[in-house]
Amino acid sequence: MRNHFQLVTEDNRSGSVKILENLIDAIRETSKEIDAATLMAAVEGVCHAHNNLMVLQKFSDNFKEFSYQNPSPEEIFNWLKKYQEKWGKVNQQIAAKLWELFDFSRASILLHSSSKTIVDVIAIMIKSGISPVIFQTESRPMFEGREQALALSALKCKVTMIVDAAVSSIIPDIDVVLLGADQFDNTNFMNKVGSLNICLGAHRLGKPVFVLADERKRVDEVVVKNDYPKNELWDDAPAEIDINNLYFEKVNMDLITGLIS
Repeated sequence: MRNHFQLVTEDNRSGSVKILENLIDAIRETSKEIDAATLMAAVEGVCHAHNNLMVLQKFSDNFKEFSYQNPSPEEIFNWLKKYQEKWGKVNQQIAAKLWELFDFSRASILLHSSSKTIVDVIAIMIKSGISPVIFQTESRPMFEGREQALALSALKCKVTMIVDAAVSSIIPDIDVVLLGADQFDNTNFMNKVGSLNICLGAHRLGKPVFVLADERKRVDEVVVKNDYPKNELWDDAPAEIDINNLYFEKVNMDLITGLIS
């Protein structure tokens, strides 16, 4: 059990929906080995480690309520299957709404960090005959943008990797920005640090910015928690230098064209 859930706990590179998929796989792989209470404790441990990712927190709440029934492994499998069927087509719905708002034919798109929602939406574009040109940030400090670049390249997208600080040089040449989100309310959304700079630059130059996030990420108020390892920024840094390793930040909706959920 420890290995299955530990891998998900330590994953600080994947987007929230991908982490949730991996958590569900871990539950399936271990549900025959441990009782429901122990399984729930493992799920809660993963969610505590990813306390900014609202899709995990809401899944944990739903699974906890279900686990009170002391379900059998077969019942757990069936519950997970229904959960994934419920949310499995949401990205197709997001893509359909997005097409109504912007013409992506021959579009150049700026992406930041890593989002399964965005990869799925671009995959839908490609199946419909659209071949976007992608500019992808590295997404420091964990460089998860590289993994998204590989996923998009596998879909036969033309992908150009840039460092985060280069977005101000790239924005004049792109047509649209697509971002994911880990939380959103009526005023703000939360995404990987660097999103605010992108939105400020795009807003100044009149470039559209669309945020793609399903309803599991809606909250009453966006709350950002940043408490991440200092050595990711500077291993063995001098004691007299403070390190502030920020993963997430809040962005006001006034800076974007629209949030599609």
